[in-house]
This record gives sequence, structure tokens and C-alpha cells, in this order.
Amino acid sequence: MNDLYQHQQNFLKLNPAKSALIHSPGTGKTRTAIEWTKLSPEPALFIVPKSLVYNWEKELKLWGGSGTVISKEQFRKNYKLLGWERQVVVDECAIGFLTPHFGSQMSRALRWYIKWHCVSRLLLLTATPYSNPWNIFTMATLLGHKWDYMRFKLAFFNEVRIGHRIIPVVKKGIEKRLADAARKIVDVVDINDVIDVPPQIHESPEWFHLNKEQEKAVVAY
Repeated sequence: MNDLYQHQQNFLKLNPAKSALIHSPGTGKTRTAIEWTKLSPEPALFIVPKSLVYNWEKELKLWGGSGTVISKEQFRKNYKLLGWERQVVVDECAIGFLTPHFGSQMSRALRWYIKWHCVSRLLLLTATPYSNPWNIFTMATLLGHKWDYMRFKLAFFNEVRIGHRIIPVVKKGIEKRLADAARKIVDVVDINDVIDVPPQIHESPEWFHLNKEQEKAVVAY
């Protein structure tokens, strides 16, 4: 594995049982994930966007990895029928899997699969995680962290009364604090900070808010 970049080697040396790669495009998330699964003899399941199934299968062969590659749509429909895989890699997890309070079928399916099959190793991949605190809370829950719900809510939300309802509203200026909280449970790599990776035309990891239309689309996913 001498051909791996230093940040990839650093992560693989740690070999966490459950984590997330919040890495810029062009930093080799796919290769890192494949090498991570090779560190355990357990069978692996790769849940990826439909358009990337073939690419993942090709990369697995190229780097000597093994496992079952299925699309997110296949996983959502057949998660209770899938085999007993103890390692799970989820690519582009920010779309469909990190919805607040497990509000999407996709996120509920992953939570069920992890619990039912006693998944011992989980790796989530994304370059653009949401900045909505509840998305990060969902990620932490999937990774097995038992964050205190009320403490988290008080730290990142203000309660605003609208009529007879009390609505939690994200506090202003909490982006850095939220990113710091996420860094405690995930591996973050900005391509601008890794000197051994060739220059890319891609954007760096970005923490962003969804508009109302996007939030509805994710929940319906």
C-alpha cells in the first residue's frame, strides 16, 4: 500500500470500526474504503448511487477488494432480504441516509440493517455533508455514538413560538462548532491540506444548508 496518499495511510492505520470519510473529491475515498474493508475478513456490502455501481465493481477488482455492490434504490427496497454482511460502506451518504430523526425510508432501512445484522464495521462516505445539526446527529447515531438529545438540541437550536407551536430554529453562527463536533467522530480531509495529492478541479468539502424544496425531496427519497 505504498502507493496510497499519506491521509489514506493515516486513516487505515487507525482502522476505526465505525467512521465517516468527509473527504474532498479527488482525495481517493473509494480506494480508502476498499482498503479499509480488506483489513477485516468479514464480508462487505457497498451501498452506492445507481450511477456508480459499475465504477465500484471495477474499482474492487482493480484494488483486489471483494464484496456485494448494490444501488441505494436496491437497498431501500430489499434491505430485509439482503445477506448477513458485517461490514457496510455507504457512498454519498448525505443523500437519503442522514435525514433528521430518520425521516426517510432510506435512513430507517440503514438503521434497521445495522441493528438487525449487528454490523460491526460501518464507513460512511461523502464530500458534502449537511450543516443542519440534525443531519450530523443522525450520522453520529448511525455510527454508534449516543449523543444526548436534549443537550444537542439546546446547543444548536433556539425554540421559537409560532402560534401554539414551538419550533426549533438553528442558531446562527454555529457552523464551526458543528464542524468541530463532527470532526470528533469522522475523518475530515480538505484537498487543499494534503500536499501529496495532485491539484484537482473539484470543490473542497462544504457544509451547506438545504432549502425547503431540497429537504422535501430528501425526506421523500
